Amino acid sequence: MLSPQGLPFVLGRRQNPVDWVSFGVRPWVLLGSLRVRIPARSRVHEALLAPPRDRLFVSRPRCRPSPLAPSAGRGPLGPRPPRARGHCAGGLRDPRTPPGHRRAGPRGPRPVIRCLRLEGHPLLGSCEVRFARGLNVITGGSGEGKSVLLEALRFGLGHGGGRSAARRLGAAPGGLRVELDVEAPWLASDPAFAELGLPRRWTLARELAPSGRCRAFVDGAPLRQGSLRSLGERLAVGFAQGASRDLCSAEGPRERLDAAAGLGEVVARYAERRAAWAALRAELADLDERWEALRLEAEAAADEASEREALAALDPQPGELDGLRARVADLEAREGELHELARLGDALAGGVERGAERGAPLEDTALEAAGRLARLGLEEAGEELRALAEGAARAARAVAAALEERSFDPAELEALRDRLDRYGRLGRRLGLPPERLCERWAELLARPDPAALAAERARVRCGLRAVEGELDALARELGDARRAAAARLVGALDAELPGLGLPGARACVEVEDLSGHPLPSGPHRVRLRVAPRAGAPAVPVAELSGGERSRVLLVLARLVGGRGALLFDEVDQNVGARLGAAVGRCLLEGAVGRQVVAVTHLAPVAARAQRHLRLARGEQGVRVEVVRGPERVAELALMIRGAPVTAAARAQARELLREARQEASRAGRAA
Repeated sequence: MLSPQGLPFVLGRRQNPVDWVSFGVRPWVLLGSLRVRIPARSRVHEALLAPPRDRLFVSRPRCRPSPLAPSAGRGPLGPRPPRARGHCAGGLRDPRTPPGHRRAGPRGPRPVIRCLRLEGHPLLGSCEVRFARGLNVITGGSGEGKSVLLEALRFGLGHGGGRSAARRLGAAPGGLRVELDVEAPWLASDPAFAELGLPRRWTLARELAPSGRCRAFVDGAPLRQGSLRSLGERLAVGFAQGASRDLCSAEGPRERLDAAAGLGEVVARYAERRAAWAALRAELADLDERWEALRLEAEAAADEASEREALAALDPQPGELDGLRARVADLEAREGELHELARLGDALAGGVERGAERGAPLEDTALEAAGRLARLGLEEAGEELRALAEGAARAARAVAAALEERSFDPAELEALRDRLDRYGRLGRRLGLPPERLCERWAELLARPDPAALAAERARVRCGLRAVEGELDALARELGDARRAAAARLVGALDAELPGLGLPGARACVEVEDLSGHPLPSGPHRVRLRVAPRAGAPAVPVAELSGGERSRVLLVLARLVGGRGALLFDEVDQNVGARLGAAVGRCLLEGAVGRQVVAVTHLAPVAARAQRHLRLARGEQGVRVEVVRGPERVAELALMIRGAPVTAAARAQARELLREARQEASRAGRAA
């Protein structure tokens, strides 16, 4: 027995050794191999009464490693993370560590959801729920909102959204806000989340508007929905009610096997390359279809090559024919005007027919005639003739100036007429109106060139062969990993299922190869068969009873890879109270080194939890409270017998708690 004077040294606090009291229903606190009574009204006593996040240490023995571990340093299906010195597997402080010692770095490798805050929930209202490390159970009467609380927790982690989430969660007119306090120090060094700059502890919030619009925030900074989903997948893995039915689907066993073996990255790479392979196959199919159509058209129109050649030589352009016709008409009109001006100019300048003699200019002829008239005594007529001659001279000069100003290129008109003539000749040759030549040429240009199409097909075939090689290599890697994981999974199931009320149960996991690459998850079909008892044949999971499926799912959930918390909504569904203790032990072992939150109706399961949360409906709505001591005894008794709670039910509840403590003590001594 440790003396009162030695207690302050062990606990790292200076206390007065007076007024020793029992703490709760367990007066002794295990410190390594020492048992110590706690002084009343002391700082140590207050620390134990405080919420777990403020405690100096937690009265919990060191957890033993899972019996499924095949060897030291390895988990049932892969490497086990190294145990932090000075901490037990659940991230709790090892009581045998010197009290003043604090290990540098994060406290435990697993993420912990410390607190859930709800605002505006129509059923739960505004409340705050604090979770502990290890096993947390949620109990309460039917319809109190246990599954709703777990659904809100999963929603805050990025599961679901949109109008369906608004209907399912029942967002209030003002909207719903879910806020989580998270401790995940290892995410700060994860390259996938480097841009977020996550500290050791941070707040993740998600808001849901009545319209279904969702927004997410990390420490108040906006967060993309894709990043939220990635964070949620790292932080927790959820199993809703009826999740055991997923094992009956075609993909259910494969998903559990991949999760247990940690093959998510390989499957993602395979899915990415398969998407590229499928895109290349679709492109090649389109090219083959175009090639076949081109071949059929070439057979139907053997003279298309000469037609293409003639049209290529002409190269008709849209609107060109109308432009040519308008330009030719304009030039021909101008040519006629110039010819008329030229005739007038010749008549005025050189005299025509009756207007001149021997080609003399009209002005000279008129002046000579005016002189003759004057000699004959007709001076007035001579003056009029002289004025007429001067006017003719001015008109001749005006016509000459007009001819110089108006330009006309006969070569342009000849070229345009030749272009129009080519349109006409080619139209008559092809049996088409000249107006249709441009349309026909566009049709031929839209058809693929056989040489270019052949080169494109060769390029796509080469790329397809390269991607198929990568796919085959990834498929072999996936197949080898899945078969090795299946063998380890069979061993884990055979070792674990007998402890869950299935004595002599045997499991069989088959990995069947599929031809080609039909599925994005890999060319394999995984079948899970279980013989529920000794001598019984192995049958598909779909043929098991609901309770047997639930127990198989519970074992598989414990083996899921990753570091996230496990969220169970009535995983003990269809399991009787007789097996409650075995289910509770399985959940408790699953909480070694990770956080587990489970909704349960079984008292033996609730008795083994590190934190017991109860939902109760009152005048102010639904309350979420932590039950300890006598309240926990009363809650367990209510789960055992129902109302009213009798002394016998309370005694049975205390017996369950005593058994749970004894199991924990034996586990601590074994460790």
